[in-house]
Amino acid sequence: MSTLPSFASFFEENPSIKKQKKITIHVHDEIKNTMRDFKCSGYLLLKEMPYFRDYLPINHHQWDNIDITVHCDVNIFQWLINYIKKKGGEELKLDVNNIVPLLLSSEFLKMNSLVKKCISFCCSHLNDVIAASNNMHGISDKIVYRIASRFDQRQIYQLQDNDDKFKSRLFRVKLDEIFKSDYSTELSPNNASTLFRCLVCGKYLLAYICNQISCSIDRMTIDSYGNIRWCHERLFVDAKRGVKILDSCLLEAVQS
Repeated sequence: MSTLPSFASFFEENPSIKKQKKITIHVHDEIKNTMRDFKCSGYLLLKEMPYFRDYLPINHHQWDNIDITVHCDVNIFQWLINYIKKKGGEELKLDVNNIVPLLLSSEFLKMNSLVKKCISFCCSHLNDVIAASNNMHGISDKIVYRIASRFDQRQIYQLQDNDDKFKSRLFRVKLDEIFKSDYSTELSPNNASTLFRCLVCGKYLLAYICNQISCSIDRMTIDSYGNIRWCHERLFVDAKRGVKILDSCLLEAVQS
C-alpha cells in the first residue's frame, strides 16, 4: 500500500511528472447507460483521491498500461475532476441536488476535505437535502454518526421527513449514545445505561428514579424521612455467582 510520505517524496524528486503524466479514467454511468473518458494528472489523482493510492503504483513508468474504470454518474465525476483541478481557483457549487452523490463519491474516494464540506452543507440544509434526495439510504453509518453529532434530539424530531428517508437513522445514533454509561448532555443529563424491566410490575425503569415509580402494593416502603419508596425487582448478573434476582434498592446499595 502506498503511503503519503513516499508518494509526496517521489513527486518532489520528479516535479516534471506532475504536469506531464496523465491517466485516463473510464467512467461508466449505468443510470444514463453511457461511458465517458476523463484524463487527469496521475500526481493530482493520487494526491486528491487517496483511494487510488491502494491500486496505482507510485512509479509513473507503470501507468501506461493501467486501465481504470469507475462506476459513477458522469456529471458527478466531472464535478469531482473540476474540484481537484480547481480551474481558475473558482469555488464549485454544492446544492441539494448534487450533495448526496458527492458525499457518497467523496467518501469512497477518501477525499476527506470534501467529505467535511459535504457534511457541513448537509447539516446546514438538512430539510432541503432530505426533500430533494432519493438515495440517502446509501449514506454510510459513519457519516450518519457525524451528521447526528451536530444535532440534539429536539432538532432531529423537528426535521421534515415524512417518508423517513433519514430521520430514524439519526435517532438510532442518539439511542445508541443514550445507552452509554458516560453519556450526559444539557438536554439529557442522565443516560439510559441502567434501564431495566421490573419483574413484578413490568414497567421499564431507570435505576436513579425507579424507587419513585409505583410497583405492586406489597413492594411499597417508607424511608427514614417518611417518603414512599418502591422496591422493583430486576435480574442482576453476577459474573462469578451467576444470575441473581435483587430488588432495586439492594442493587443501588451494591453499586454505591
